Amino acid sequence: MFIRTWCCAFIASLFFTVSATAENVLSLYVSPDGEDRNPGTQPSPFYTLERARDEIRALKSAGRLPEQGVTVYLKGGRHWRDKVFELGAEDSGTEHAPIRYAACAGETPVVTGARRIENWRRLSESVPGLPARIQQRLYVAAVDTGWGFHSLLVNGQPQTLSRLDNGDNWRNWPKPEQVGEVGPHGQRLKFAKGTLQFLQGMDGQIEINLFPVNFWNTISVLKNMDPHHSTAWRHSKNPATFSRDGFQEGNYNLYNSVVFIDEPGEWAVDRHAGKVYLWPRDGRLQPDDEILAPVLFRLVHIHGHEAENALVHNLQFQGITFAHTDRMAEDRWPEEWIKRQSELPDAMIYVQDARQLLIQDCRFIHSGSYAVDLEGYAQEISILRNEMGYMGCGGVLLQGYGPGLKDVNRNNTVSRNFIHHTGQSGYLHSAAITLYQSGSNDISFNRIEHIPYAGVQICGANWDAYGPQGLAASLDNQDPGAVDAYGRAAAQFATRWQDFPQGRNSVFTRETFKRYLHTANNRVHHNIILEYMEKLSDGAPLYAWASGLGNQFYKNAMKRSPLTIDGQKWLFALYLDDQVDGAVMAENVVWGQVITAASSPGWRLAAGPVVYGQPYEENIFYNKGLNLWYGNEHGFPQKPAGYDALMKEIELCGRQLGGWPGERPDTY
Repeated sequence: MFIRTWCCAFIASLFFTVSATAENVLSLYVSPDGEDRNPGTQPSPFYTLERARDEIRALKSAGRLPEQGVTVYLKGGRHWRDKVFELGAEDSGTEHAPIRYAACAGETPVVTGARRIENWRRLSESVPGLPARIQQRLYVAAVDTGWGFHSLLVNGQPQTLSRLDNGDNWRNWPKPEQVGEVGPHGQRLKFAKGTLQFLQGMDGQIEINLFPVNFWNTISVLKNMDPHHSTAWRHSKNPATFSRDGFQEGNYNLYNSVVFIDEPGEWAVDRHAGKVYLWPRDGRLQPDDEILAPVLFRLVHIHGHEAENALVHNLQFQGITFAHTDRMAEDRWPEEWIKRQSELPDAMIYVQDARQLLIQDCRFIHSGSYAVDLEGYAQEISILRNEMGYMGCGGVLLQGYGPGLKDVNRNNTVSRNFIHHTGQSGYLHSAAITLYQSGSNDISFNRIEHIPYAGVQICGANWDAYGPQGLAASLDNQDPGAVDAYGRAAAQFATRWQDFPQGRNSVFTRETFKRYLHTANNRVHHNIILEYMEKLSDGAPLYAWASGLGNQFYKNAMKRSPLTIDGQKWLFALYLDDQVDGAVMAENVVWGQVITAASSPGWRLAAGPVVYGQPYEENIFYNKGLNLWYGNEHGFPQKPAGYDALMKEIELCGRQLGGWPGERPDTY
């Protein structure tokens, strides 16, 4: 009875948002075959989204914007982009007259950030360090000098960026022989003799996928490489290093050199020389093969100015496919980015300072980062029934402001999305849905499959970094948090010191710090999470760390196959990690393997009681705070008794809400 009542109420809450654009709306059309000098009608469409946007601006300026709003229809085919589509506060609609960007009925518009690479030829010239047997299998093409990209697709299929070690289990990769301190010039690493041979002239192009710890990684850039001494300097603005002069793990792999190519399907790009190399999977390229590489990091940037009271509002995106974006190299990341998850905080649709947006029935495919990122002020934004597949990081990221008093990222809905095959650009710590300093959101009825880490994670900042022991570091102008290659930690938590009673001299307890943690009062419920924790350790399908109060995790169904990952440890069914208090973990059902202290030879959890709580149910469900647990079930290898009933409940209510994109109920 409860679930049916809840479904009806939820449908009613969404009805007005979706139906407000149904009738009597001015229509403009954009087509890959259009012309911007056209009037933008269906028979004579525009060519670019900018032309349609500017037409709407002109209508507003002239006072001729229809009371019912405007819909920009995208016709089928590929809309090739070489720049980001920018929308500001002046492009907003109103509550009763939204501005809508939508697919034409029955058509599939694809907004792509890729570029074709053509005129391939067999590699005839010799390359130092490349064996002749490999050389004769390679193709090469000219690209613009300076264009360095991180993904390549042949006929829609991703190829493998060349790598030093072809193994997929990072725990078996080598470790540096020496690790220097982080500092203004980066971090010096010494490798085994011969590792950097034949990499002369590749400064800034070789990347190192490095695992400082077993639950996240950094893809740093190597510069000042000295093959003779086997040394190089790691450059990265990603705060992924806990120790300022070392790693707990340290396993690494190197990427992107033609001399690393030794298997079909591998490729490398030399942006200095303007060349890209490929060993085709089928041995040879055909004349009609289409080879694409991304040129953009984002496709849409929606940005208001909260400080000027100029939010973007009442925009909608419906039925559009967004494809092919790249990831930005870590030495180029903007200083102002918040990097709490030590991963790439970017997206195909990047939103800053906005409210009342709708992103519905879209498809996001082959992103170098996320599908959607809500940064800064973000309220009443609905992300509904989208497919997000083969993401470089995860599906949806919500990030407010760092610890302080500014609580403006909240009251958003992420529901009935199909998120799958995440972490494809190498950022494995990315959850399908991640929240940092974002509260009172509804995360529900999402289908999540094949993820390297957690399905949903909500995180904050650890109070003890701001307590008596953390004060000394703060007075030394060393911000709390993990550090980047230059020894800086400020970007991880983005602390708002000005909001604290005594600024950097403020000292907190676990209880008094909670008011500054805004990842609170979130509702994570009725999600289906399949095949989680496929790569990393120290996690669970539902995970929280140092969050605010009042978060609820209930009626989620999770299943993991009995995968055997050599070296994986600390894998729990449900996990409320350090400094999580006031949460509810109720009536969740987990069918999957658990790897805890007892089942990980050589590893164990700390003996004795946890300071703020006790491990729950022999570490299958792991609880480190004052939280309420009840009615949760776990089984492995046997199916838990309540699994089928909960799956049916989620499917029933999910279909009442409108179902999922590409629904495949037989997979359950």
